[in-house]
Amino acid sequence: MLFIEFYTLAVPKQVLEFKYAGGIAEFQQHIPNHSYHEDEHLATARFVRIDELFHFINHCEEHGLHFDQDQNYSEDFAVYSFMGMLWEANWLQTNLFQLWMKGSN
Repeated sequence: MLFIEFYTLAVPKQVLEFKYAGGIAEFQQHIPNHSYHEDEHLATARFVRIDELFHFINHCEEHGLHFDQDQNYSEDFAVYSFMGMLWEANWLQTNLFQLWMKGSN
């Protein structure tokens, strides 16, 4: 279980290992503000400004993660903010302050 702060990008660690060039270690190194956190199943990066978030999303897309800019949707990761989820992710559960992989409790 991880805490939600500002704009939180959450991605299953298994997805990073299989799809992100360089895996979890490279993902962690690529986060520009060093805000990486993880639990057993998820990795997160946090951003204060939405333009920083979308710059990082573009970077993630270049390194193998799916993101559809026209639909503002990803099959590989989710983004949660104080306003809620930016798109549906059936593998993620949240409350006002935390997020976790569905079924991991």
